[in-house]
Amino acid sequence: MNILILTGKFGMGHVKCAEAISEEIHASNADASITTVDVMDYLFPHFSKAIYKGFSLLVTRLPGMYNHLNHAAGKHAGVPMKRTIASKLDKLMAQTEPDLIISNLPVCSKYISAYKELRICTQPLFTYITDITVHEEWIADKTDLYFVGDETTKNALVSKGVPAEKIIVSGIPVSRVFKSETCNADYPQNHGSGAEKKGSEKVQLLIMGGGLGLIPGGDRLLKILNNEDKLGVTLIAGKNHRLEKRARRKYENIDVIGYTDKVADYMAKADLIITKPGGITTFEAIASRTPMYIVDPFLEQEMGNARFIESKNIGRVVNSNETDIAADLIKIAGNRILLETMKDNMKKLSASLASPDPLRILSVNSSAEKKGPAIMLTFDDGPDPSYTGQLLDLLDAHGIKAAFFTVGSFASANPELIQRIAASGHTVGIHSYSHRSAYLMSAAQVSSDLNQSVTALQRLGINPRFYRPPWGHTTQALVNSAKSRCLMPVYWNVMAQDWQGNISADEIASRLLKRTSPGSIICLHDGRGRNCAPLRTIAALEKVLPVWIDKGYRFVRPEEVYGQ
Repeated sequence: MNILILTGKFGMGHVKCAEAISEEIHASNADASITTVDVMDYLFPHFSKAIYKGFSLLVTRLPGMYNHLNHAAGKHAGVPMKRTIASKLDKLMAQTEPDLIISNLPVCSKYISAYKELRICTQPLFTYITDITVHEEWIADKTDLYFVGDETTKNALVSKGVPAEKIIVSGIPVSRVFKSETCNADYPQNHGSGAEKKGSEKVQLLIMGGGLGLIPGGDRLLKILNNEDKLGVTLIAGKNHRLEKRARRKYENIDVIGYTDKVADYMAKADLIITKPGGITTFEAIASRTPMYIVDPFLEQEMGNARFIESKNIGRVVNSNETDIAADLIKIAGNRILLETMKDNMKKLSASLASPDPLRILSVNSSAEKKGPAIMLTFDDGPDPSYTGQLLDLLDAHGIKAAFFTVGSFASANPELIQRIAASGHTVGIHSYSHRSAYLMSAAQVSSDLNQSVTALQRLGINPRFYRPPWGHTTQALVNSAKSRCLMPVYWNVMAQDWQGNISADEIASRLLKRTSPGSIICLHDGRGRNCAPLRTIAALEKVLPVWIDKGYRFVRPEEVYGQ
């Protein structure tokens, strides 16, 4: 089984989440082939560093602006450049051939959802939401399952229109090393005098360097904690070398650690942790049963996580303007009953969560692969009495179903061909009424053209559900008019320029064979064109269809891909 995980370095939490998901999958299916892709590096290789640097600057220096932009993004969750991105994703899909696609970034879910609309992509999309608070930006129409941290997240999604059965409350995935049954074995034994093992007289306090940086008067806090006999204090400075050197020099009773890959072990030995309430960090603490102490959360998603921490009574959230942090910490550290209650709440919370392993939640089998890879054959610009009947004969001879995007005026002039297309089991869609570009029409003209197109087919007993604009030209007016009529666009990713007057049937066939691959939506023409072009298209298909059938291709219609 091939699994594609899409993530990004907007904070390291998303990357850690992706690693945890991969770990869970391999625990239940060692043979799974997992490819993890940083979506920004893949889609924007020349700009990804600047994108991530800008994000880091925004979060650390301009948190208020970040919150404003984050809130705005939730209200205007569009998908820019989706057709350009889809072309890049074609290569990724061809390289990885995934049976399941997993995303833990809103932008990834949006783009894959758009890709599934533009292409024949039937692979399930699972979205893992990495904070308790959820905005509209996380919601993508083609997501098959959402994995969320808490019932409050599920309820928020349901209130925004997501069906409850598509939501799994699994907690936010964290590495197995944080779970109580797997950690502790390799806990470092050569650290300084300040850190004692859990269960000793001293209460163990773990301070993460990122959390310390948010506390006003951090040096004062460390000075007080350094002189507190009843506390064993460990400070993990991470890659903050200045903090590490200064703390080692000034606080002899605090065990100062630089960068370490043993965070899980230090967390397991702690009775209380001072840290930022990131979604991943929160669930790492829950998994290791380590109550949290949060000071002044300010990013919007961290404030949501902090509310969750308080509501579940698994930690304390304080405002530094209202609380003496040092005195409050010492007070809580001395309250063993409170700490044990919080640990017990964490244990109960963990037990209530479903497995974050996607293969246990939904077994993704290879039935689609066994049936054969799918392609969609579509025809524009008809019906034409000189060609469409011949094309239908050819398709019927091979038992192939296709989609015909018809010009409304041609449909009205050839009702018997429209009825034959429908009676043969093909899809009848809209290709405008008079084959005019949306770029050259006003909003009123676009609306009128669609009305005429729909009416023309309805008079022939067809209730169209799909449309394709001439030349793919799309405007906001067209999008709005189509949505109001419940029409879904169907574009293409393979074309053979079969309408041209100087192209031979052999060249059309050659282009189709070279350009078609699993998931292709092929655009050909059964009307218009130069020098009887559709006849050469039919001749090309007489050569190509047997080859596609021998390759095991299934021919699907829009209804099978996009639903009714």
